[in-house]
Amino acid sequence: MLRLASRPTPVLAWLLATAYAAHAGEATDAASAAADQFKLMVGSALMTDYIYRGLSYSAHQPSVGTYVDAQQGWLYVYTNFNSVRFSTSPAVELTMAVGARPTLGPFEFDIGAAYYYYPG
Repeated sequence: MLRLASRPTPVLAWLLATAYAAHAGEATDAASAAADQFKLMVGSALMTDYIYRGLSYSAHQPSVGTYVDAQQGWLYVYTNFNSVRFSTSPAVELTMAVGARPTLGPFEFDIGAAYYYYPG
């Protein structure tokens, strides 16, 4: 069985440094123009049941979700709104994430952190 390091921070730092070093040699006008592109994705979904890790977050009822994902080069910001039904009656589930999406040869990585907030 593959065992990951008990402290993932050095591993993540190494991945980012290696990916950055791999891209440093590719700084041509065409490559830098493509790397600096701004991407914006907006979408929504209607779900028959919002299930996360085997638990129904919508009390086995339909749920609505929408997201906005903005990316500049490697860096991205993401936010997601989902309707939920819990006993604590939160208004919505709000997910906020930031991170980097470097490419190392044929491999693409998504390294980031997410925060889940349930207002109300």
